[in-house]
Amino acid sequence: MLQNNITLEQVPQVVASLEQKVDRLVNLVLELKEGKSNIPDQWLDVEGLMAYHPDKPARKTIYDWVTLRRVPYHKDGKRLRFLKSEIDAWLAGGYHKTEDEMQEAHGIDPEIFRNAEFTKSILDGFDPSEFQSDLEAAGFVYVDESQVLRNPADTRTERVFEGDIRGHTDQFVMRFRKPA
Repeated sequence: MLQNNITLEQVPQVVASLEQKVDRLVNLVLELKEGKSNIPDQWLDVEGLMAYHPDKPARKTIYDWVTLRRVPYHKDGKRLRFLKSEIDAWLAGGYHKTEDEMQEAHGIDPEIFRNAEFTKSILDGFDPSEFQSDLEAAGFVYVDESQVLRNPADTRTERVFEGDIRGHTDQFVMRFRKPA
């Protein structure tokens, strides 16, 4: 800190010190502006998000957002965690679309996937190659796929949450690369 009584002999040292501090501040502002900050991202819990969010939402509201997949979140065991940078992007409107929003954009009612009653009629014609072509049309590059989750015994006639098929449905795994 600056002393209240600076002598004439101390002025060059004080000016040099101030110049260094201003240079550091300018560099920090430029790093923040370019997104190259060395400041680590901050994790928030539910209480932290309640305090950080400008509307100061209630705890139940945050849990509702998570249930409806309206807010970006991560699970740490049973605990909910939120990355401050993702919340900032979400608040600014530049967040990644949720699964529900992507389904709605393609004309799919997201409630249908939360309903244990959906049956073969919904899955008819669901073709992994169609999924692949949709992603490639969106600009993603197909890398490879795995058969690890495939189950030819799934006839797709049973409800996915019932009986022996629960946890053993026919699924596919594909890997895509985001375009540069």
